[in-house]
Amino acid sequence: MGLTINTATNLLKQIVGKTGSTASYLALSSTEPYPNGDAPDDKGYNITEPASGTSYARVPIGSYFPDAVEVNPQQSPLSSGFTVSIKNSNEIHFPEALQNWGTYKWFAIYDGTGVNAGVKYVGELLKFTQDTEVNAENYASKVESGLYYFDNIQNDYIKITVEPYDASGNTKYYYKDDSGIDIEEGTVPLVRKGYLKISVQ
Repeated sequence: MGLTINTATNLLKQIVGKTGSTASYLALSSTEPYPNGDAPDDKGYNITEPASGTSYARVPIGSYFPDAVEVNPQQSPLSSGFTVSIKNSNEIHFPEALQNWGTYKWFAIYDGTGVNAGVKYVGELLKFTQDTEVNAENYASKVESGLYYFDNIQNDYIKITVEPYDASGNTKYYYKDDSGIDIEEGTVPLVRKGYLKISVQ
């Protein structure tokens, strides 16, 4: 028997710390996390957080997520191959940076703040900005490099694969993936609403 919506929903809520016996803490990583089979248990990930002494600290995140989850594709009765996701419903703020932290494109969710804390989930921070340079001539190359549109039904950014360029004169907005955040001294780093997406399928 496959994963049910109820099971997936409960799992997501445990990951983000809305339910369960342990809280969840968001960490930033400048390197892409991946499992390391040589490391014990759930601590073997390639995660590089900002250096100590920069005011950086992991942030508890349970209160930043809604109770509701998203199920895609939205169909009834539900067939196999669905994804259940949850996104942060408010901005998540880190402490003010006392020096430059650098660029952070990935994140990890831990069950604690210490060096022995376990990893619950890893992923990429989502950030999409409108691409105003799209036209009929460069459309194919834009799609090849990664071009998106916003789907109001799925409430998500969808990567374009074969959709033709819209030359009808209707307003059509295209987006590019600008994932990651640049953190400079004196700024308050934040993850904008909807940029932290956790999914299971």
